[in-house]
Amino acid sequence: MTLWKTWPEVSSAENPFSTYLALLWEENFEFIPGLEFRLVYLVVVGDVMLISGVVIWLLSRQWFYLPGKTGLLECPFCKKRWRSNPDKGLVHCPHCRQLVHPRMVHK
Repeated sequence: MTLWKTWPEVSSAENPFSTYLALLWEENFEFIPGLEFRLVYLVVVGDVMLISGVVIWLLSRQWFYLPGKTGLLECPFCKKRWRSNPDKGLVHCPHCRQLVHPRMVHK
């Protein structure tokens, strides 16, 4: 959005980078009639959203797999069994391919 608003001045300038930075602090953007923002605020909000999205994505990954946590699961539909990690609530049965809540079977 900031590049769109500043492109006419930046494209014709001798030093486009310094012109772009100067226009970020000088140009105003009217988001809602009567409510004006500077273009630099859009850059800051975009950077904050990008960084928070990366942090949330990094924290949502399971980085370490513990191989000792496996169990025998049974499908409630086809009654077939397989070994897998029992931590997940919903899984696809490898035999009938249905999304099921598998039942833990004692060894």
